[in-house]
Amino acid sequence: MTFPAMPAISVRLVSAVNGGGEGAYVRQRGGPPLRIEIAEQAEYPELTVAHELAHYLDDSGFGTPEGWASEAEPRLEALRQAWENTVSVCALRRGLETGQLTARLSNGVLIEFPLMPEEQENCRYYLQGRELFARSYAQYLAHKSKNRVLLHQIRLRRESVEGRFYQVQWAEGDFRAVAQAFDQIWGGYGWLR
Repeated sequence: MTFPAMPAISVRLVSAVNGGGEGAYVRQRGGPPLRIEIAEQAEYPELTVAHELAHYLDDSGFGTPEGWASEAEPRLEALRQAWENTVSVCALRRGLETGQLTARLSNGVLIEFPLMPEEQENCRYYLQGRELFARSYAQYLAHKSKNRVLLHQIRLRRESVEGRFYQVQWAEGDFRAVAQAFDQIWGGYGWLR
């Protein structure tokens, strides 16, 4: 198994990313990838680069004819199953079903809060296959490389308000099956040593 040739793209530091995020994977509608943009004021710049590179890989790296590989590629089914079985993803799905999320505050106290329409949209966004792929791939890179900067940014993101409420990065134990699924995928491509 090999990856198809991927088009070259640039990574640019920009004053602001369209939509106000930390980064963006930019492609032509119905066309090729164009670039990755990282906001100059990104709170997690290295993690954001890894996240946006994951979108590029998801879009162009598996040779999936239409759509995102994370949502359509049969070779990624074990990864999709691993995501679904995590505490984090189950909590978001349960939140959408019940209309309430549970979050752990920095002092350890658990609170439940009703999901307003915007918060329901946030949950749906975080549950998209492409977002699960990008967040988990970035965390996998941190995990496999043992890169201190990436691991620190994963921890900070997990402990942020957004992280506590939407479970945007996985706790170490919760991530184990996802990392194993990535190992299987990359092993199939001969990418692991």
